[in-house]
Formats: sequence, C-alpha cells, structure tokens
Amino acid sequence: MSSFFIPIEGLTILTDWEVGAVTVRPAAEALEYVLHGRPAATVEWFDSFATEQTPTAFGMVEANDLDSAIDLVAQAVDLLRVFQHVRYFTSPLTQFGLAGDVGSGVMRYVCIEGERLGQGLSRRGNALGWTFDDSDAWASSPAFQWAASAIGASNPSESQRRALVGVQLLSQAVVEQRGTFKMVELVGALEAWLLPRRPGGQTFRLARAIAFFGCGRHQGSLCGRSRETCPYLELNPDAKRQREELKQLQTKGARLPWRCSEWHRVVGWYDDRSDVVHGAGPVIPYKDASNALYWVCRYLTEPILQWLAEHPEDPVAALEDEMALLPPSPDWTARLGSPR
Repeated sequence: MSSFFIPIEGLTILTDWEVGAVTVRPAAEALEYVLHGRPAATVEWFDSFATEQTPTAFGMVEANDLDSAIDLVAQAVDLLRVFQHVRYFTSPLTQFGLAGDVGSGVMRYVCIEGERLGQGLSRRGNALGWTFDDSDAWASSPAFQWAASAIGASNPSESQRRALVGVQLLSQAVVEQRGTFKMVELVGALEAWLLPRRPGGQTFRLARAIAFFGCGRHQGSLCGRSRETCPYLELNPDAKRQREELKQLQTKGARLPWRCSEWHRVVGWYDDRSDVVHGAGPVIPYKDASNALYWVCRYLTEPILQWLAEHPEDPVAALEDEMALLPPSPDWTARLGSPR
C-alpha cells in the first residue's frame, strides 16, 4: 500500500475532513506533510505544482495503485458535491472536482433568423471554486458521515453499496449539462437507493417509495404519519388488483382534487428516463431536469440516506414493511367523489 495525494480542483477547506478512507486536506497542509523530513530537492516537482497550479485541496488515501487511489478520491468528491447541493441549496453553487471531471466555459454562437443575424455568449457549467467555510458542517452531518463509511470499506453492507452508487449517480447529475442525461442520472440515483430488482411495476414502486419520503415533507406534514394515508401510498404495486387501481389513478387521478404531485412527478420522471434509455426519446429540457434535481437534493436525499443508515441489511424490504404498516386510508371516494 502507498500513500497518494490527489489534487481536487476548486475546493477549499479550512481543516482536514475525513471522508471514509480519504482525508481531504488543505493544500498547504498536504504540502507540509509531503515535505516533512525530506530534502526539498526530492519533492521539487510536487512543490512546483502546488505553487504554480494552486490546487486548493488534496485527497490523501492509502491504495495499491494510482487508479485505485483516484477512484476512492473521486467517490469522496462525489459525496462532498452531493453534500454541497443538499446543505447549501440557497447559495449560488460553484463547482469542484478531479481533473477532467468538471469544467465550464463560454460558448460563442451566431443565430440567423431570416435576414437578421445575432451573436451572443452563453456560459456552460458553473464556475470553478467552492469553499466549505464551516469546519463543523461535515462532522455534524450523520447521514453523510455514514455514507462516507462506505468509501474504501472492505465489506460494505447492502445499504452502504446502495448509498454509494446513488451518490455517484446524483453527483454526475449535478455536473451534467444536458437535461436529458441529467434526468437519467437523477432517476438512476433514486433507483439505486430504493428499488428492488424485480420485473415489472418499477415505475409505481419508485413513485410509492418517493411519496413515503417526500409527500408533505416541505410542509412538515408527512403522508400517513402527520396526516391521513393517501391511496397512492397505501396501494401496493406488487398486488395485481391494487396495481390496476394505481393505473386508474395515474390517468384519472392526474387532476385535482385527486392529484398527488409527489407521486405523479416521479411517475413522469421515470417514464422519461425509460423512454430515453430504451431509445425512444424524449429530449428533456435542462430547466426541467434542474428543477427535478433541486427537489431531490432539497427534500429527499438526506432522509433517504438516513433510512439506509438505519436499515443496513435490506433497506428496500424494510421500507416495504414500513409502508404496509401505515394506517389504512379513509374512504377518499366518499370525500372527493370518484376520479374521472
């Protein structure tokens, strides 16, 4: 095993952050560590790089080879990027990452409409450079600390594996500049976290799971707990009759007062994702995918990671059991009339 120091472009931290097997260290302290007890001439190249290229942080990790080291540090960067978007969503978010993983630039373009010619500039990608200036923010985030424990783990639990795959997909959704693939990666993260591997019914399974975590969260009133259970959450897509009822709700319940925005939103996301990965389209506008990403980061990511942390062996089965124990829903047809 060797110690590797992998530069993280655009990231500034004030103290060491332990991210699983990776220590993210300020560049000056990393340089001091490398130089300690060694003649300056032996690390002249590293010293020159750290001075001229000005990386602001390094990922320090023990690994068998460079590829393994890069992979571990990339996983740590993915988790920190998701942490940034979950915890600092009210700030203009700039970016950081390993060389080649992130970038931004100004695109010059010309637009011709009839006899008129226009020219313009459009920036793609957020600017490089982000500072985590609260030294306690990372240490006081139990769900993210738990997810970090999967990085470099020799025998990760099912929950840890699911967490890490989902985080990496969500991190890619954050930096993706095309709306279609941003949505595919975003939905892929939710699948990795919450879906069993079963044939058929995956759309409704994912929508139900997301409704459990998200429906009413932004109002502090979770469906089936703080208020009465709705049919979207009560109906189990693994039961044939109940799955047929969900199909009715998908079409007839899409209008008020029957519409559950959380459930229908996820059904739409999953349908778009499935169309794309099976070659049927559609082209998803960047704005629509960005709005979906905001919702997932703002309201869903941390509660889902916390659930995974609390159910290490089989989090999906535990979730299905928990949904089955929710109070039965009232007679919504009597209250709202038949959906039509």
